[in-house]
Amino acid sequence: MRWSIEQAELVEWLTNYDGEKFHAVLADPPYALISITKRFGKKGSAPAKEGSDGRYARLSGGFMGQKWDGFESLQHYQEWIAEWSALLIEKALYPGAVCMFFGGTRTFHHLGVGLETGGFEIVDCLMWLQGQGFPKSHNISKGMDKEAGVEREVTGKAKGAASSDTESLGEFKPEYDETKPVTLESEVWGSYGTALKPAWEPVFLCRAPRGKHTFAQLAVEFGSGALNIDGSRISHDEPEERMTPHSSKVGKTTYNQAKLSDERSSEERASPAPNGRWPANLMLTHHEECVQAGDARWACVPGCPVRQLDDQVGELSSSFRTTRKKHDIQGFYGIHGWTANNTDEGYKDTGGPSRFFYCAKASRSEKDAGLEDFYWQRVDKGFKQVSKIEWEQLDKKQRAQGCIHPTVKPIKLLTYLALLSLPPELEGRSRRMLVPFSGSGSEMIGAARAGWDEVVGIEAEAQYTAIAEARLAHSAVEEEV
Repeated sequence: MRWSIEQAELVEWLTNYDGEKFHAVLADPPYALISITKRFGKKGSAPAKEGSDGRYARLSGGFMGQKWDGFESLQHYQEWIAEWSALLIEKALYPGAVCMFFGGTRTFHHLGVGLETGGFEIVDCLMWLQGQGFPKSHNISKGMDKEAGVEREVTGKAKGAASSDTESLGEFKPEYDETKPVTLESEVWGSYGTALKPAWEPVFLCRAPRGKHTFAQLAVEFGSGALNIDGSRISHDEPEERMTPHSSKVGKTTYNQAKLSDERSSEERASPAPNGRWPANLMLTHHEECVQAGDARWACVPGCPVRQLDDQVGELSSSFRTTRKKHDIQGFYGIHGWTANNTDEGYKDTGGPSRFFYCAKASRSEKDAGLEDFYWQRVDKGFKQVSKIEWEQLDKKQRAQGCIHPTVKPIKLLTYLALLSLPPELEGRSRRMLVPFSGSGSEMIGAARAGWDEVVGIEAEAQYTAIAEARLAHSAVEEEV
């Protein structure tokens, strides 16, 4: 497998690109989590000026105050997406190329419109349920006392959101002061906030325009356009045989060809597909302390989003069939109705809704692998790389080590997505994956582990480029061992 990272702004790189086309894209672009005063631009303000990082200059701070996530307004964010989307299609992608783009829950509608405006076909929107975000909620009670000009009494200390997720960012404190409301109004509103905890992220599944090509023609001519269904099936631990109500060949089960009639023999059976369930548009991430206890079972710690989901919904049975009379579910099927009386037993396998693709969240050790010699000093809302000697002389609050990228996703998740878009081995042709906004390199590592022949990353920030190169080199050594 060959990999390389180009340190460049994406629009500029695409404008000048004239190389071989790519079969797929896996990207985690900026989410434009900008302040509300910047979201739509001021009334009567001039259009965004062209900047050094592309057509639309990034002026405000976005996620965690990072400049790479800052834009003048959401309109300009959307136009920027449309610009690089059109360039991707024109300059870098085979017709029908399968592309996946992560988004944020507050702004993914702008991402989707930008992708469509640029020319992409949106095939689906996947949900990554991870439960590891932290709320940025405004305390209404504290705001009231502040506006009233009164000072609150400190009553103690409380642990904050800082953890392996946040401690390297320099934005959240391990502890904060607990205070007592002063005014009557602030006491009444003491338990109210302004935001929910972010627990999922959307992933747009897109295709580059097919033109007049059929899917078969795309596969033969370019090796593009298809999803690797069997290679991405979800493992299960279900019994080998179950009764089946009728014929089909989807999902986890391969059905016998049998007529829709309750006269079918009880010997007509179906077995779960040995290579797993059909991949769904839902992916789940366990807490990093959860332990896998079998191919399809986990021992979850309290607070794990997968455990919470199962606890809330409880045990479910898959597709249990009961006797139906003609048209007794007409409200669902409409004019088509349901014409068979079905007394057969269904699958009756039990379990929570977490029976989808699942993986552990990115642990600190996974993020820092290969970065043992990366030492950082916190400066303003960023970091400065320093030597180990300089680092040891810093106050502990100024120190950071290893991976400083704030949005590192699990490699197993990214391997799964990269595998979903992987074409079969192509004689005389390298299977090529492009990773714009490659950040800390997790998407590239995932693509390499999925089996892509060549992976190219594009990253504008020098610090992240260095981090990604070190992590990729370490991952390559691990794979060889």
